[in-house]
Amino acid sequence: MKLTEIILMAAIAVFAASCEQQNHESETSFSEAVAGTYTGTLTMSVMGTAMDPMEEAQVTLGVENNVWTLTLPEMGTGSMSMESISVEVELAESGEGYTLTAENIDAVSGNLSITGSLTGTVSADGSSMAINAEITPGAMPMAINVDFEGTK
Repeated sequence: MKLTEIILMAAIAVFAASCEQQNHESETSFSEAVAGTYTGTLTMSVMGTAMDPMEEAQVTLGVENNVWTLTLPEMGTGSMSMESISVEVELAESGEGYTLTAENIDAVSGNLSITGSLTGTVSADGSSMAINAEITPGAMPMAINVDFEGTK
């Protein structure tokens, strides 16, 4: 081989390795910015009737093996209480940050089967989150609306 070809091949190999490292670093910094625990106010309502808001509620967003999971805290009171709920969500970049979606929730809270849907947003810097979910525990005939707004 000519010396020029060897130098060209070496330059291509270095460039490819550099791009791969840059992509990995941007994915890691993105995950670090967005993942975490958000603390704020969580409200629940059924058919327009709201329960007392939960102040200092904590919602966690995490990622493992490229699967994003959102965990809602234990919520409600008395016979209307539910244990925490973990939901796989899709995270996508939007104009001003990121959107969260779970079109078909199929989760478990204690012994209750939970179905529903969820939408939300996370700010571009990962400092704030807003969520709206409609969940139906067990055989309940109507959905519970869950709204959350919080910051890291």
